[in-house]
Amino acid sequence: MHTEEKTINRMLGLDQLNQNDPMYKRWTKYCLQWYIRKANRNRIGYYFLSIITVLFPLLNAAFINMDERYLPEFMKADISEVHMFFTVLSILTSLASSMLALFNVKEKWNIYRSAAEYLKMQYVEFEESGTEKTGQEIHEYIKKINDHMQLIHAKWQSVAFQEEKQLSQK
Repeated sequence: MHTEEKTINRMLGLDQLNQNDPMYKRWTKYCLQWYIRKANRNRIGYYFLSIITVLFPLLNAAFINMDERYLPEFMKADISEVHMFFTVLSILTSLASSMLALFNVKEKWNIYRSAAEYLKMQYVEFEESGTEKTGQEIHEYIKKINDHMQLIHAKWQSVAFQEEKQLSQK
């Protein structure tokens, strides 16, 4: 479990859940963990691909313009190897920028992150009274969360549809 998940679980009192806890708490914890995990994966993917798209062209430009006596030994050996190195850097840069555009990892990261924030906010509001919850209150809480999750799913589907459309056009 990631540090962020542990912190959120502890903050919301969800880290000591067991099967005797009310269903809405177990369900909220599961949903929060799922959205946080998805947000983290997309955040890491976004930063990784973004770093590649920024760093590799800089490396390419630096090596191309470097005086031969400052080149690393492996680049002095054979001109075909040098060309291959620059070709690989260019291919990886192109692949990373295409993946950023195609898979919309930044948008997905924002979608999942906002869903997790909404769930946290709703859970805290629901639990802040500290009184025993009635069946109607629990039902309304679950309905509100489910309605929001359906909106999030619709946003995700529109992003996924854009991906499919882009893939079919290529």
